[in-house]
Amino acid sequence: MGGILELNISAFVWLSETMPDDGSEPPSRCVLAGLAELLNVSCEVAIVVANIIGFGLLGAVLIVSFIIIKRKYVYYNFAITL
Repeated sequence: MGGILELNISAFVWLSETMPDDGSEPPSRCVLAGLAELLNVSCEVAIVVANIIGFGLLGAVLIVSFIIIKRKYVYYNFAITL
C-alpha cells in the first residue's frame, strides 16, 4: 500500500514551453511609491494623503467656479432690473 513516488521532472513536457507558476498572487506594489518615499510614510498613508489632496483640489475648483458663475449671473440680473 505504501510506496515511494518518484517523479522525473525532466520528463515533463509543458505545452506552454515553460513551467507554470504555483498560482500565488504576485507581490503587491505601491502605486504611489514616489509620494510614499517623499513623505517617508507607508503606501496606505500615501494613498490617504493623495485622496485628501484630490478632494481638496476638487472642492477648491467647485468653490471658485461657483463664485465665478454667481458673479456673472448676479451682475447680469442686476443690470436687467435697472
